[in-house]
Amino acid sequence: MGHVFISYSRRDSETVEEIVAELEKAGIQSWIDREAIVPGKQWRKQIVEGIDTADAFILHLSPDSGASRNVLKELNLAEEALDPYVLPIKLKDMPIPDEMRYQLAGDQFAAYYLDSDKAVREVIMEIKKRQGHLSEKPIKPPAFREIEIVLENETKESFGDKAKEKLLEALGDILKDTVVDLTKDFIITRIEEVIEPA
Repeated sequence: MGHVFISYSRRDSETVEEIVAELEKAGIQSWIDREAIVPGKQWRKQIVEGIDTADAFILHLSPDSGASRNVLKELNLAEEALDPYVLPIKLKDMPIPDEMRYQLAGDQFAAYYLDSDKAVREVIMEIKKRQGHLSEKPIKPPAFREIEIVLENETKESFGDKAKEKLLEALGDILKDTVVDLTKDFIITRIEEVIEPA
């Protein structure tokens, strides 16, 4: 089984930790930022991977998380991921912030502020149902792959034709000679048939 991504405001840490403890008692692994880590590229990458690979995305909604730019970014990423399951838990009785209304339209909320035990039971039941559903799905290879390459100390101006040729050669080796062309923004590869496992 995979994990669930915990999205929250640090000001709600005490309540969120109680919920996470109950999830973990139920055998649900949580991806939660427990340390005050200075934001940086590596940390942002870990957050993206944590969301992309999650079985569920649990949004702990409160006035503080509703006002958090980071929580909103995480919710946007969850919406863009191929198959995230957004499960909102209302820690306080509050209207949905305008910035989140679109993503959360039609979602059922667990009302923690009304009955904390019942809300946690509902969340655990939904996650277990979701993880059971995911474990029955066969793993399919992607129809396409997106690759990001970071070139240090290079700018668009300094990245000339010779550098492009070298990059194409290196990518050709990596992608088994499927690279066809390098445009301003994209690398074009030959389309190959994706064979699904039996």
